[in-house]
Amino acid sequence: KDRNFWLIVFIAGAGMATNGTLLANLSLFATDLGEPVVRGAFLVSLVALLGVFFSPFLGWLSDVINLKVVVAIMTLSLATSCLLFSTADSYGTLLVATLFMGVGGGGVFPIYASMIAHIYDTRIYGQVLGATTLLNSMIAASAPLFAGWIFDVTGSYRILFLTLLGALVFFTLCITLLRIPKNSAEKFGATPATTTVPA
Repeated sequence: KDRNFWLIVFIAGAGMATNGTLLANLSLFATDLGEPVVRGAFLVSLVALLGVFFSPFLGWLSDVINLKVVVAIMTLSLATSCLLFSTADSYGTLLVATLFMGVGGGGVFPIYASMIAHIYDTRIYGQVLGATTLLNSMIAASAPLFAGWIFDVTGSYRILFLTLLGALVFFTLCITLLRIPKNSAEKFGATPATTTVPA
């Protein structure tokens, strides 16, 4: 019944699924273009390095500017990486796609937690985090299986990239439907303030 809950599940789930699927296959994208294994491994290392910097940065940014803008930065960065991966015909393009992936992927977890903290009261934060994490994990776990099946059937990752891209663009538009409380008293699960009646 809570629209925010399901929006968080699918927005964060799409981000986690994309990040996990791309990361699991990243080195293969390079070797499929004829690059040596070491260059594929470098892309994986680059994602990890970018995540170290952008994870705290985007988490901090979500506290100082409009949360919806930061969520859009995450989803659109990942969407851009999918678009670039789908058209990549050189290592340079893979490198640029990986940069966008590092920015968006590094922000998935802190922004996910920030969305819950901005919308729900601290008394139910753990409950909501646990429930959404369970559902997000199911979405994220199914994505690599879908990726493997797509590659086995078509011999290409292009359909996978376009599917992830479409999902991310759709959920970017859905960000506008998130209702962010203006203050702590308006958060879902907050106890209404009591009014003292003078004697």
